[in-house]
Amino acid sequence: MAGVRKKSNTFVKVGLPFVIFVVGGFSILNQFLGGKMEKKDVLVKSQSERAFNLDEEHRKMMEKLKTDDFVIKRIPNPGEDPRKV
Repeated sequence: MAGVRKKSNTFVKVGLPFVIFVVGGFSILNQFLGGKMEKKDVLVKSQSERAFNLDEEHRKMMEKLKTDDFVIKRIPNPGEDPRKV
């Protein structure tokens, strides 16, 4: 009888606080991060109210690229004369 009683007493002293700590920590972290993510979602939604047009975005990216400001030159092979290229 004493062995059975000691086993349940060990669970109460060690196992139960561990389970409570793990479950409580999970729920607290979940609430904390959930509130943080909700604030971030509201911020992103408020910033992304601009209408999206694919053609306009393509035009903006092509203006940034500026494909006319370089010259395509051939690089000579190791055995070639660079003046003939």
